[in-house]
Amino acid sequence: MVPSASTSPELAFVTALAADGNTVEIDLTRPDAAPVREALSAYVASVQTGATGRASAGETWVREVGERLDDGLHRLLRDDPSIADTDPATLADHLVAAVPTRHDLDVLTGPFYDTSGLTKWLGITRQALDARANKGSLLMCPLADGTRVYPAWQFRTDKTTVPHLAEAVRILRAGAKSPWTVATWLRTPLREFDDNDAVTWLDRGHDPDRVLRAASEDATRWAH
Repeated sequence: MVPSASTSPELAFVTALAADGNTVEIDLTRPDAAPVREALSAYVASVQTGATGRASAGETWVREVGERLDDGLHRLLRDDPSIADTDPATLADHLVAAVPTRHDLDVLTGPFYDTSGLTKWLGITRQALDARANKGSLLMCPLADGTRVYPAWQFRTDKTTVPHLAEAVRILRAGAKSPWTVATWLRTPLREFDDNDAVTWLDRGHDPDRVLRAASEDATRWAH
């Protein structure tokens, strides 16, 4: 069984992928769930360290990014001198907003944007963002403390969403108990998508009907 992700304000749980391909939700609020919590924490920590290799190299990474950013800004200034009129604090805020926030769940279904970062990056108001989330055109996942986060993989670099992803999200939400179940499903490789996850499949322009059919079948099963 592979842990996949989840918390919500009402219920702290892990959505796990069982050997038969089905997902189950493990309640982590129960007193006897402490061993599962500890195991999951250890799993996340080990995967993060192994995947990024930055646990002991943070300063080196920051320095390298800073040097590259500095070079890029100098090139921008050379090509467009008017950028010098930009308020440095405002520019820095926009650069930071374009980077998704980090969280322990990143290795499972992240990384994520928080509300502040995403509104700045998309250039929209908080109310407009809420409206898109409520309508189902964006996937929003609540953390245990009520913080809203938005998986970064639903967006392309041009700030549009992955084609047909909103349709899949709306279908899945009709049967899923939690947005985290939706996020996990979308990022789980499936045979129906040639062992790709649904997001990758759609982002590469493959047949969206495969994803929508599979989403509809699973959402119907979850609802019963």
